[in-house]
Amino acid sequence: MSRKKKSSDSKKELKPELLDAVSNRAHDGTMTCGEAFQLALEVGVSPRDVGWALDRQGIRIVMCQLGLFGGKGKGKTLQPAVRVSSELGDALMDSGVDGRVPCSVAWTLGSRFKVPKAEVASACELLGIKIGPCQLGAF
Repeated sequence: MSRKKKSSDSKKELKPELLDAVSNRAHDGTMTCGEAFQLALEVGVSPRDVGWALDRQGIRIVMCQLGLFGGKGKGKTLQPAVRVSSELGDALMDSGVDGRVPCSVAWTLGSRFKVPKAEVASACELLGIKIGPCQLGAF
């Protein structure tokens, strides 16, 4: 993961079965965002714990479900939206703090407005809103 480590990150106690599962499911030193979330559900841990386990084992997260980073050396895969509904735009503006909307909020708004997660991220891009922090800790 490409983020600054906090001193508490390296001290986090993780389930051995999580560390084993991360090692077994990684592909060429990577795991997709979707696979990481699925693993969190299966092992019964938070997405953030999966992020810590990936980080501890030097495994990179790829293919962000919001399109904020791609796979194997690719950057953003999303494009700014051409237009944004006033309802979604208002919800994004109301949800932001200091020009940022948490990843988890972007996901929630996608469900609420019945649009793909990447469409919410595209709306943020058009409106100049940054997304973060990541639920897995990648950004």
